[in-house]
Amino acid sequence: MTDTLTEHVTCYLCPAAGAGVFKRKIAGKPHMLCAACFKISNRAFPKKRGKRKHRRVEAPSRLEWVEALKRAKSGGKFHCGISGVALDTISPGSPLYATLDHVNPSRGNGGWMVVAAVINDMKSDLSTEEFRSVVSALATIFSSEDINARQSLERKLSSLEFWKRS
Repeated sequence: MTDTLTEHVTCYLCPAAGAGVFKRKIAGKPHMLCAACFKISNRAFPKKRGKRKHRRVEAPSRLEWVEALKRAKSGGKFHCGISGVALDTISPGSPLYATLDHVNPSRGNGGWMVVAAVINDMKSDLSTEEFRSVVSALATIFSSEDINARQSLERKLSSLEFWKRS
């Protein structure tokens, strides 16, 4: 169900209101979305994706995607769930393009967030907590020559729970 409304209603994801708001059924319930939010809410996620297209990856439902978008929207823009940077919703080649990420990879449904493409690629097979820990350890190494910082990073990298390569 998709039709343009002429009454004064507000977008479910942002403060936009007016005749440019569309009605869309998501999980059986009507949601009102402005043209920009309606377009990004249409994004589909194939189950076979990632760098290795043969790998099956759990995909979100339309409702899970819209709820992740809702959490990422503030001040009229979508923001990365890890870095907070404003995201690009138009250019798929941009490092700031809004992508979907598991909070913890390989853990089934749920735990979705919207992140910048470049951060999603860097995070890859790490949980959000592992990613933050590794990036923090790298920052320490880059800002000093402390041998303990390198050993700390080695321990963190050796104990990554979600890192899967063959």
